[in-house]
Amino acid sequence: MSMKVQYPYGGGPAYFPTTTVAGNTDLDGTYLGWCIDVGNTIGNNTWYTANVYSSYEALPDGIPDNPENFDLVNWIINQNYVGTSSLGGYGNFTYGDVQQAIWTLIDDSNSTSGLGPWNQNRVNQILAAANANGEGFEPGCNDKVAVILVPVSGTGIQQQVIIAQVTFIELGMPCEPCETIVTN
Repeated sequence: MSMKVQYPYGGGPAYFPTTTVAGNTDLDGTYLGWCIDVGNTIGNNTWYTANVYSSYEALPDGIPDNPENFDLVNWIINQNYVGTSSLGGYGNFTYGDVQQAIWTLIDDSNSTSGLGPWNQNRVNQILAAANANGEGFEPGCNDKVAVILVPVSGTGIQQQVIIAQVTFIELGMPCEPCETIVTN
């Protein structure tokens, strides 16, 4: 499939406020997106060929550094933090707070690139809540699940080299039984 992202902007709903997926697939559409790879960059509004993975399946080595924390990440994206009030008078949660919490859980490196306003106290609140409530989380009816997009070069297995930042989109879960939503 193909994908492209829109760079973050202040007050946006997500790190990548618009992630577009195309290629005549069941995933074609526009989604909120998040970064899981601070070691690479990705071009704004640039189309990439990408491999697609569910955050609940075995992932290629190193995608991300700590995939065992995807249950916590999936819990976080289902809390709809952005724009809500934090405890302790630290203001409203921003996409930067959520993104920093995601990086803390699944990437060995951290960054402040593109975060806009964020606050470590709010990040700590998200992380504490995720650790207290998110262990073993599995999205259900009308929840969201992280679907990982890995931009790659080439089409053969030997040529599947990551060429841009690995991201994920928030995909809504249907309420009716379904077959596998995402496959490679």
